[in-house]
Amino acid sequence: MNETELQRRLYLPNFEHWRRHCSKNFFSDRKLEVRTVENGIILPTRRIEGQNQYHCRGGVCDEERNFVAGYNNQPPGKKNGAYCIDEAYPIEPKELELFSDEVIFGGILVCHFGHFITECLSRMWYVVENPEDRRRVVFIMLKTSPLQELKNWVYQFFDLLGLPEDRVVILEKPAQFRAVLVPDQSVRIKYDYTREFMLPFKHIARRIRPFNAKKLFLTRGKNLKSAMTLVNQEYFEQFFQQRGFQVIAPEELSVIDQIALITGADEVATFLGTLAHWSLFSHVGAKWTFLNRVDEIASRQCLINDAVGIDWYFVSCAMNFLYAEQGGGVCLLGSTDYWKAYALEHYGIRLDPNARMPGKIVDDYIERWCKYFGSAASVKKRISTLENLYSRISLTEAKIKLKRPVLCYQLHSAQRGWLPVNIEGDIGGAIDKKYELQALRIYFSEPAADVFHSVYYPKEGWTKTASNRMQSGTTGKDKSIYGLRIKLGEDLARKFDVVYRIHNVDGVWSERRRNGEELVSENHALDGVQIELVLKDSEREF
Repeated sequence: MNETELQRRLYLPNFEHWRRHCSKNFFSDRKLEVRTVENGIILPTRRIEGQNQYHCRGGVCDEERNFVAGYNNQPPGKKNGAYCIDEAYPIEPKELELFSDEVIFGGILVCHFGHFITECLSRMWYVVENPEDRRRVVFIMLKTSPLQELKNWVYQFFDLLGLPEDRVVILEKPAQFRAVLVPDQSVRIKYDYTREFMLPFKHIARRIRPFNAKKLFLTRGKNLKSAMTLVNQEYFEQFFQQRGFQVIAPEELSVIDQIALITGADEVATFLGTLAHWSLFSHVGAKWTFLNRVDEIASRQCLINDAVGIDWYFVSCAMNFLYAEQGGGVCLLGSTDYWKAYALEHYGIRLDPNARMPGKIVDDYIERWCKYFGSAASVKKRISTLENLYSRISLTEAKIKLKRPVLCYQLHSAQRGWLPVNIEGDIGGAIDKKYELQALRIYFSEPAADVFHSVYYPKEGWTKTASNRMQSGTTGKDKSIYGLRIKLGEDLARKFDVVYRIHNVDGVWSERRRNGEELVSENHALDGVQIELVLKDSEREF
């Protein structure tokens, strides 16, 4: 898509950033395969401690516990994105439920409509292409939700795909099957899609008779349970309704009726976010206008637009003068200069350039914003977000400077839980507050090499050696650690030494040790750690 065409479609600030995403061809001609894992193991998700609820381990393993598949929405080689499952966790044989049948791995389930429709159907192309295969399909939940919530709408989608409820298994305990079939993903929603991505949506659309409503405005119902509040959405409902659009709150309808509306519509307008993903059921060439509530790039929707072939437009209607984010909070919508330009060019309406937002709406926005962001939980979340952002910036700077993967470590204290991630050379912990450490994880920013670690307890001695992102120590058991040892994998150990020291609550730093040597504080628990990676034979003194 050329520059002139993009300027016709993007009514937004930050045009250059949007241009790169909207002009990208997301299609991939990679050939999808189906792997068979004999005696395969499927692990339900377990949250990675210290990470948010969307960072989990689990997925499919072979009988030797080697990871086979989970879910990835990132470019090849990139790991640990939100909603990604790219590693397994240790499990004892006695924990496994044994089944004698063969099953199909369906992937992840998320009890959030937007993520479900864009990510959780990525392996369902196999079910559509092989209707004669009647084996059970096993899913793993990414976020704990009552099964009844899923049955309200997720099972309706599966039924439309030809997958009745008695063939759907939502795994709650680790299980081993005679064989697990693993269809490749048809989409990595932040990177690319294949020909098979659209198969489930086209299959469902063919089974439903379209409604006759040609112009729709999709809005958020008054009783919608959501982390996001849109102030002044009524302005846009009225604007489009006056121009012949039928205003619909999709969540108030059945799944079948929602799809019937979308498949029959020639023109749709809606707020950017979950509602916009209904465009997956639209016909090629349908006009879709997405009203932006924040000025963040919507790469997910850009991929969908490319895959479906709709006539799309993005319009910034964000008038937030307080902090706002895409994922949740309170946003103020209004008649921006971008909206005025869109209204004039598409509907011939010249809106008053001097019109002001009614004071009542501004007051409502401020009141709702203060209520949401003033809560203790929200303040704690914002602090955590800023700490994690600082860690990511520091990591990126280190990778640029060192031109190699960076050694990272994260410590857990009884008082604060998992602390922000440190990079090599940082002093980790809360030494000034004397928070006793209970556990740690050590890993590289990219899966370039192995690092092994264990911790020491006065009574039990050294723990079993853990590797990479695995945890050494315990959480929730009030057990402080008193020692540490770290060792690099053989490949990296030929070139680097790993050097480390410990700090105890009595205020004393230990001497430095390296390459697996033991460091123990005999009488006091640890409250700080420093780890460095040093080239062998360097002249640096410790």
